[in-house]
Amino acid sequence: MEPKKFLFVSLDDVLGQGTKAARVRATGKCVVGGTPYTDRLEDDRAFGQQELKNAGVPIIPQDNFTSFADAIAFVRANPNRYVIKPSGEAQNLKQLLFVGEVST
Repeated sequence: MEPKKFLFVSLDDVLGQGTKAARVRATGKCVVGGTPYTDRLEDDRAFGQQELKNAGVPIIPQDNFTSFADAIAFVRANPNRYVIKPSGEAQNLKQLLFVGEVST
């Protein structure tokens, strides 16, 4: 019996790589990398937080916005200290994210 030849593939856990890894796995190759599910956990913060909550992990209160204007309006209406964590494609476009204080 001839030994099997393996191709080992490693894919980073960035946007869409889990789907690519799943396609390679489906061909019988060994892959270190994510899955479509782990892509969603990584790329959709609200989904990831809900999954943690479903597993019984306490999560902090959060709000999700689909536009900067909506987020700015929320902060203006509710002044406080906030942690900003981009989700989806916005997390890969960090040049669009700036947090600072207005000088007086």
